[in-house]
Amino acid sequence: MSQLQILNLTCDDRPGIVSAVATGLNALGANIAESSQFWDRISNRFFMRLAIEGDGFLSTAALE
Repeated sequence: MSQLQILNLTCDDRPGIVSAVATGLNALGANIAESSQFWDRISNRFFMRLAIEGDGFLSTAALE
């Protein structure tokens, strides 16, 4: 059965973050059910929150 999980990440901003995350999740067989992200211009940090679903529990190690 598919389980919904929340993935929160933050990192220095740079081009390609959303693409890299989506590509990695696709490789794990995960589906992005919901996505929200923003860039904080003052700190130059990127923040993303994803609701993802997949068959079985996606481990932290698999997502790193």
